[in-house]
Amino acid sequence: MNSGTTVADKIALRIRHNQKGYFSTLGISVTNRCTLNCAHCIRGSTAHSSQMDTKILSDIIDGIPCVKRLVNQVAITGGEPFLFKDAIHRITEAARSSEIKTSVVTSAYWARSPAAARETVRSFPWIDKFSISTDLYHQSKVPLSTIRRAYDAAKAEGRLVRICVTVNSRNSEEEKAMLAGISEFAYDADIRVQELLPWGRAIDKYSGPISSRVPPIPCISTGPFISELGVIYPCCGPLVTVPSRTALQETLDHSLYNSLNRVKLNPLFHFLRIWGFGPLFERLSIAGFSSLLPREHLPVTPCSTCAALFSVDEINEYLLGLSKDYEFLLEVVAGSVHIMEDNTLLDAYFPCEERLAK
Repeated sequence: MNSGTTVADKIALRIRHNQKGYFSTLGISVTNRCTLNCAHCIRGSTAHSSQMDTKILSDIIDGIPCVKRLVNQVAITGGEPFLFKDAIHRITEAARSSEIKTSVVTSAYWARSPAAARETVRSFPWIDKFSISTDLYHQSKVPLSTIRRAYDAAKAEGRLVRICVTVNSRNSEEEKAMLAGISEFAYDADIRVQELLPWGRAIDKYSGPISSRVPPIPCISTGPFISELGVIYPCCGPLVTVPSRTALQETLDHSLYNSLNRVKLNPLFHFLRIWGFGPLFERLSIAGFSSLLPREHLPVTPCSTCAALFSVDEINEYLLGLSKDYEFLLEVVAGSVHIMEDNTLLDAYFPCEERLAK
């Protein structure tokens, strides 16, 4: 990238990259149980939270060979997935048989010693990438020495490793020290820093900027997410914490492929991917929902705005109807073809035979 590239240019390229790459990754939460009970957990995980039942797990595993046509990678998450080791084994084995890459998100609590770290990594030969989560809240139970053992063990076995660090403020001296400590043993390319989002137990922990302006960034999800309860969302963000049914979600049935395809073809979701939340807020205001729209937003991400918007039952009901409106569908299909350069919706909703007939 040349020296004349601005921050705005970089952001635009990142957005475009994510838009083009949607459905590249399928996230699967096999359990919401966790050993840590962090004060900032977006999903509110505890040692007694729900875990995926065997029927849902079997439906997913049976369907993995078919979803090779839809996704390139399966990301196993939670909670703490290593509390449900059998699920990790079965999913990664099925994915490897279908030539689908896998990753697992973990706190690395299991790396209590170098030997334990090596044993755990070697016990899961089909995990391609370990995504290790850490932050100040983790440190009391999973210190950086433990993170380092997991990192070194995975590297020694030739696996990819990403250390994902959640921060509340990049200017915090404690968080600067934590990042410096990680940089002492991990390559910069293996470290990813992400901002805390004010959802779940983190609702009172966020200290970043709040704006009254709807964020201009469109949805940049890279793929759908299946919860441990078998609910499918278009992303793994705060939307999954909304307790009521939203206009963007589906329920997993016996066919994983068909279930995911319904999510992939949701016109409302594609509207948000193409144009973002500003135009949708305008439509909702015209329809008489001004008083129900969220007033506070995070300036750098639409994820919080999305969860707040779809937490309103009346808005969900209206948007479900809008997504079935013929004129709305035409608009979204046209945007997908001409802006995203993607004919998926066109071929699904207006097959070639129908277009020729007209």
